[in-house]
Amino acid sequence: PPIPQSPLASMITELGPTVTQSPQSLNQVFANYNNIDETAILQVFLAAANYQGKDSANWNFDNLVKVLIDKSPNVRLHEIIKRLDQPDLKFSSPQSLSTT
Repeated sequence: PPIPQSPLASMITELGPTVTQSPQSLNQVFANYNNIDETAILQVFLAAANYQGKDSANWNFDNLVKVLIDKSPNVRLHEIIKRLDQPDLKFSSPQSLSTT
C-alpha cells in the first residue's frame, strides 16, 4: 500500500527544492528533529521525487541524504532505498533525482 505523507515530508514539500541547496539550510529545517526513522526518511524522499512545484530548482539529494543520515545515524539507508519501489513514486521530471 502507498505510504502516507508524514508531517516532515509535508514540511519539506512546502519549502521546496531550494531548501536542499545547502546542508546548513537543511540543518535549520531539521533542527527540532532527532533520530528520524526510516519510514519518515522514505516519505521525505518520495515527497521530493513526486514534487511538482512552480520553481525550477532541483532537489539536491546529496545534501538531503547527508543531513538526514547525520540526524539519524542508525538508519539503514539500503533498506530505505529498497522501499522506494512504491506505486505512488512518480518522478516529476528526469531531473528529480539530480544531485546538483
